[in-house]
Amino acid sequence: MEFWHFITTKSWDAVNNHFGAFTPLFGSIYVTIWAFIFAAPISIGVAIYITELAPHWLKPIVTTAIELLAAIPTVIYGMWGLFVLAPVMQNHIEPWILDHLATLPVIGFLLTVLA
Repeated sequence: MEFWHFITTKSWDAVNNHFGAFTPLFGSIYVTIWAFIFAAPISIGVAIYITELAPHWLKPIVTTAIELLAAIPTVIYGMWGLFVLAPVMQNHIEPWILDHLATLPVIGFLLTVLA
């Protein structure tokens, strides 16, 4: 019962010794699903383009560019997202999304469940 309470509770209060992991777990699963939805078609499309459609002279250029992106540690992408993308999202994108989409049934729930 203690484990299920930990998984389903949103509050995290270290002073009163109440811990809940719902928000980080839901956020991780949510982001993973959306990343897969966006990344799978793009990666399959790039693979098909490189192997089937790209001119012979362009294949090494595109392949090298993709390998260079893969060589960068994911921590660097995370830091870029934290210091560059997060402020832009917080100041410009998120207020617009909350103003225009928070009243929709499913999307509104997803936007407010992590708050």
